Amino acid sequence: MSDKSNQRSPQERAEHLLGQMTLEEKAAQLVQPFGWQVYEHTEGKITLTEDFKRQVAETGIGSLYGMLRADPWTGVTLASGLSPRQGAEAVNAIQRYAIGNSRLGIPILIGEECSHGHMAIGATVFPVPLSLGSSWNVDLYREMCRAVALETRSQGGTVTYSPVLDVVRDPRWGRTEECFGEDAYLISELAVAAVEGLQGESLSSPDSVGATLKHFAGYGSSEGGRNAGPVHMGWRELLEVDLLPFKKAVEAGAVSIMPAYHEIDGVPCTTNTALLEEILRGGWGFDGLVITDCGAIEMLAAGHDVAEDGLDASVQAITAGIDMEMSGVMFGEHLVGAVRSGKLAVEVLDRAVQRVLELKFKLGLFEQPYADPEAAEKFIGSAKHRELARKLAAESIILLKNEGGTLPLKVSGGTGDGVRASGVGNPGSDGRVRASGVGNGRSGSISSSGADNSLSGCVSSSATGNSGSGSTGKVAVIGPNADAPYNQLGDYTSPQPRSSIVTVLDGVRSKLGAERVLYAPGCRIKGDDREGFEAALACAAQADTVVMVLGGSSARDFGEGSIDLKTGASKVTEHAWSDMDCGEGIDRISLALSGVQRELFKEIHQLGKPVIVVYINGRPVSEPWIEEHADAILEAWYPGQEGGHAVADILFGDVNPSGRLTISWPKDVGQLPVYYNGKRSRGKQYLEADSQPRYPFGFGLSYTSFRYSELQVEPQAITADQTATVRVTVTNTGEREGAEVVQLYISDVVSKVSRPAKELKGFRKITLAPGAAQIVEFEV
Repeated sequence: MSDKSNQRSPQERAEHLLGQMTLEEKAAQLVQPFGWQVYEHTEGKITLTEDFKRQVAETGIGSLYGMLRADPWTGVTLASGLSPRQGAEAVNAIQRYAIGNSRLGIPILIGEECSHGHMAIGATVFPVPLSLGSSWNVDLYREMCRAVALETRSQGGTVTYSPVLDVVRDPRWGRTEECFGEDAYLISELAVAAVEGLQGESLSSPDSVGATLKHFAGYGSSEGGRNAGPVHMGWRELLEVDLLPFKKAVEAGAVSIMPAYHEIDGVPCTTNTALLEEILRGGWGFDGLVITDCGAIEMLAAGHDVAEDGLDASVQAITAGIDMEMSGVMFGEHLVGAVRSGKLAVEVLDRAVQRVLELKFKLGLFEQPYADPEAAEKFIGSAKHRELARKLAAESIILLKNEGGTLPLKVSGGTGDGVRASGVGNPGSDGRVRASGVGNGRSGSISSSGADNSLSGCVSSSATGNSGSGSTGKVAVIGPNADAPYNQLGDYTSPQPRSSIVTVLDGVRSKLGAERVLYAPGCRIKGDDREGFEAALACAAQADTVVMVLGGSSARDFGEGSIDLKTGASKVTEHAWSDMDCGEGIDRISLALSGVQRELFKEIHQLGKPVIVVYINGRPVSEPWIEEHADAILEAWYPGQEGGHAVADILFGDVNPSGRLTISWPKDVGQLPVYYNGKRSRGKQYLEADSQPRYPFGFGLSYTSFRYSELQVEPQAITADQTATVRVTVTNTGEREGAEVVQLYISDVVSKVSRPAKELKGFRKITLAPGAAQIVEFEV
């Protein structure tokens, strides 16, 4: 491109290039083959496949998906995958060949998964989105997104398929962990931060990537919590709840969006003109790229059955507003023929190609299509990013119970100094605006992961003995997630070196020294094998305090038949080595712990030792017996590669817990749906129990206490187009510094249509020293 052409707008440049393209070259821009299939990696050498070279020579290639991804779907393992530098060099080889050997020299759009870190070997693995939401720290999350963008772009990725903005209504859904929670307002705040963080000041910067909002829309409300199941939802709820985060992210400048697999009232999102054209483009003014989820167009003809065949499905999709197909199977086979047969207007095809080219110009790919191997080596997995991952994990951990000040533990001997306290106050039921720190006043694997998964022995490097009554003394770390690195990372994670992951066992040992820590897994996540119970009980019997690390696993199964080859979703298998009970494609009928974890807890509890439960998992847990008998409970979700340090920081009081739930925990699945902002008319009582959750949205305890006072609302009465200022003074009344999440809820006393009983409309995370106070303001 000439210097003069560079002065034109992306729209003008795209129009000019479009005018030079053949029909076949246009269609090729709308397909996105799997990136891991275009190269071979042998003994550190990258070789491009002949099929890739042929496609480049004939028509060019518009985009590649997951070029840097490694997991069971791709077949790329830790051993066969690319290092940060190798990944950047591979991208450069691909771009160099595509530009130099295609007629028009159009660079390739490289799309990658980055919901909680760039999904590549060596990249920083941050906590999963459900954990990130639990931090209630929008600024820290934005900083994380900047780090993710830097790691991704330095290796050659230019677009990410994140953030996930689905509003979760049924936590049995396996993809709950990929979402921020159940509240549209909270998700909207994080959505804007994601766009700002990922896209930066300029899309063409070497530390920016294009954000793709997904899954548009209502994906978190599927029938029965089953992945991609039908959604039964009225337009009012869709507009006010599920579409709100997408709208805010579009207003923030998001350049790409991905429709969901499911159907709403019988219309698949992939062909939903009302969503894609009337609302997204017509109502919101979105001018970016719309890309399908993988295999979504095929589902129209074989799944939804709203299309006769692949040709019909392709025409329906592109006519409804789809610009690019992830996987490229249907568009690649049918678009050219559809235009030539008169079934598709060339203007519709041109419209989609124009959007693809515009995005490439905005990303600066025509000026700088190449990655920076030096930057990739420097920034990917850097110490700075690891420290950020640790801080985010610590801020996301939720203290659910702390009976009698069990926590924090002391590194040295002596009596524990935990403070039994919580944020106080709740949104009132009188319909007035209130600020509140929600607290309710409760006291209270896969073998290649490198974990020692033997169930038969108690691991200890010191003699037995008791350090004295009332002291932390020896600690037994027990449970299937205590030292299972891959289980700690969550879905959409590439395998990482064992040395890069800090497990809870690692974290506790780093605090106490190996001589005071005993370890036994006790059991697996799944299955009924109790072989390890004896060793776990022996460990616990020698200890003064027991930390039980229980929960679930989203570690993808590498076994044959474990992956849907079209979509990449996991399949339920009976492979003995698979502990996966959460993640895409893994939905459940229960929220109880899998396997014999509850039974292990019961036997350990009978020893009479203080027992602290740490959950590492991807959805709420319903275990009433454990909740009643555990001395303390921490929810860590999947805390990422630094999760073990973060958990230990909380356990030993180096960090005061400040995470708050973003999803309600039911007492039983029979209560579902149990999200906090339901309508007043939904009823309060079942025959067997009430309808209230065990732990409500916004809940979380602290090692200190907070007092709310001097609440003011000015003016007291406003009209629809006015703004009210809400002020409240928050004071740390305890003996430790701590962070409080101040939450503002409103309630509509009378309205023309029924409204939720209460709705979150503001939140602020503040840190206060003992005795310190701060006035917090909200605009409503």
